[in-house]
Amino acid sequence: MKRTGSGVLLVSLLPIMPVFAANADLPTDSNTDNTNTSTFVTVEAPHWYGGARGGFSEFHGACAKNAIDCDDNSMGYGLYGGYQFNDWFAIEAGATNYGTISALYQGGYTKANMSGADLTAKFSYGLTERIALYARLGGSYQYIDRETSWAGDSKPSGWGLTTAAGLDYKLTERLSVRAEYQFIGDANDNRASSDAYFGSLGLTYRFGTVARTTTSATAKTTPATITANANPVVVPATVTRVLLDSDFDSTSFHDDSNELPPLIEKAKQTQGTVVITGNADSKGAMGYNQTLSEKRAQAVGDHLISKGVDAERITVRGNGELRPKASNDTAQGRAMNRKTEVEFKSKAHINTGEPQ
Repeated sequence: MKRTGSGVLLVSLLPIMPVFAANADLPTDSNTDNTNTSTFVTVEAPHWYGGARGGFSEFHGACAKNAIDCDDNSMGYGLYGGYQFNDWFAIEAGATNYGTISALYQGGYTKANMSGADLTAKFSYGLTERIALYARLGGSYQYIDRETSWAGDSKPSGWGLTTAAGLDYKLTERLSVRAEYQFIGDANDNRASSDAYFGSLGLTYRFGTVARTTTSATAKTTPATITANANPVVVPATVTRVLLDSDFDSTSFHDDSNELPPLIEKAKQTQGTVVITGNADSKGAMGYNQTLSEKRAQAVGDHLISKGVDAERITVRGNGELRPKASNDTAQGRAMNRKTEVEFKSKAHINTGEPQ
């Protein structure tokens, strides 16, 4: 078989008895498929998390050239957990059984099981409110339980470097799935070595967070009463505000309090300007949240235009995540911070009973 990767790495099935050791040359390197298999990215308030994972292990360079048969792939499983300090950095620890591999030689057989523990720093980058790329870098301690038919058992172990890259997809506020490709290296028993790769799928549970809920719209409205009157009446300038909800990672809006239609009618009948300001919570990358807030505001602006409000009187803008109204540590707070504000400022005018 062929080796891939670089460095002196992990589990070996090379025969240890002298007659075989003479022929136990390590194969040359070739390329392997380093397909990254999320986050978050984790982009959360500080919290603990834990999870379980399972997948396939591949050991390159584990068999000598003179092996009659070589089974260097296996299934593995493990547990992991960590503490998320902010939206991009966490410390994570894990314990994994990478599986058992075996080889057959003319003089007998050998097999080995590798398990290990690692401690890594985890760096995340949010692509959207649900999806994040991440990378892990740290140290690993690997334990190998090896059996040979000619030399009995041995249990080599050692410290090494481990790296991983992955993609995290958030299902709910508490649960997410992640796909990861891990490399474990530079651990051997000074006799022989191999490279190890582990591709896995994991399920993560976040502690201390709550499931997302959508709050009903709340509005602060300063009414301006316009009454038909035969005698001219000076009507002062007024400000009317309506807050609209937006769902998680969505540009659509809903007006549960049904206060937007009266504002639209007032804007159509009265001289003034409409300013629509979109907002976002702190989940996700800052640039993505800025764009999302602008799209939320634009969606409301398009709705007002479709209802007959003059487009030249409408200003659309987005605050991104920069002006929160509540704490982003709770689902209720994040829902408040996703609201889009519609503000109509009427001009002071003389009311003669005719539309302005």
